Amino acid sequence: MDLPLGQRESDVLEFKSRDALQNQKALGKEVVAFLNTKGGDLYVGIREENEIGVEVEPIATAEQEVRSLRDSLYDLIEPSPSPGEVVLTVERDEEGGSVIRVRVGKGAHPPYAVQSGGARRFMVRVLDSSRPMSREELAARFSEGVREEDRLVSVLRQLQEERDELLRQGKDQLWCAIQPVHEVELKTGDPELATLLTDPEAIGSSPGSPSFHVPFEPEVRQDRLVVGIRLPGFEEDLNRKLKETMVGRDGGIRYHAVLHALYQHATGSAPRFINPEQLIGVPLSLLRLAGAVLDGKLDRDDKLVVDLALLGVGRAEVILFPGRWQLPRPRQEAHVYEDGDDLTLTKPPAFTFAEVRDSPERCTFRLLSLIYEAFGLREDAIPMELDARTGRLKTPG
Repeated sequence: MDLPLGQRESDVLEFKSRDALQNQKALGKEVVAFLNTKGGDLYVGIREENEIGVEVEPIATAEQEVRSLRDSLYDLIEPSPSPGEVVLTVERDEEGGSVIRVRVGKGAHPPYAVQSGGARRFMVRVLDSSRPMSREELAARFSEGVREEDRLVSVLRQLQEERDELLRQGKDQLWCAIQPVHEVELKTGDPELATLLTDPEAIGSSPGSPSFHVPFEPEVRQDRLVVGIRLPGFEEDLNRKLKETMVGRDGGIRYHAVLHALYQHATGSAPRFINPEQLIGVPLSLLRLAGAVLDGKLDRDDKLVVDLALLGVGRAEVILFPGRWQLPRPRQEAHVYEDGDDLTLTKPPAFTFAEVRDSPERCTFRLLSLIYEAFGLREDAIPMELDARTGRLKTPG
């Protein structure tokens, strides 16, 4: 990727020299400030002059430093960041020089603090610098955080109950859920909502997006607008669906599909290979749908919880390969889920509405990093790459 040389530090961008790695506690303060504000990028290994990044200071042992810094940050920061909120990667310039990029999202459980000498330091980002929070700011954040935490816990409990019910059914299926933390009320009979649910191009997705079922007509079922594809011969049996997408009156979005909808060329007893483009496409198209459906209903900092489960993936011995799907080569390592029959997320990530609306690709990447990790794969195995020109993640195809 292109490093941000020549750019000026701001409320979402901070440069630190290579020597800053000798004081990981100070780096922790910068990360905490981003968590308590609106997120941002911290680059270690870029020297700045007059708050402008001017020179790469290559880090010879960057991979080792990433592991050390990651462990240190999770030990220093309280509460510990949620999965995907703090992501460390090694980035290289055109000459191969390595720097460390710390991508920080807006924290889901503020206020955050860094432990320092037995005390806790609460930091906030203001313009191009980080400063301690005032007593008034801290009191307001704690009060706001308690209310937000109560709502978040309620949503997590709701999703847990839904997952438990699916587990009791014992079916092999893919399930994805997006649930606003704040109250929302939609009109399920709204023609515009029906259009968003059935026309992928209306939300910026491709016609083949897996969560859309064109030309099937949506139906209002209780408090949800539902569209789906039934298995042939079972059109009247609601339990025999191939895949189904629904939007609730409360703004919640759900997607169910039989697990083999993820497979690539799986027939009979042939090995079951996950098609990464399908695995990426489901949460990505649902996040784009949420951004369109909830636009004007949520504020930019309101939270949404995103959950995903692959039920029966261990029982079916499903295989996931790193990178784009392809016929496996002799030396290509196959990865299977070995921690039981069902892959569920211990702690589903929460995103702000601004992240979901403006950067659904990044949210998808953070979500899938948890799935790939469960298969024993690192983030770089996910076939999504950063567009250097736009700064957005690109999906396969």
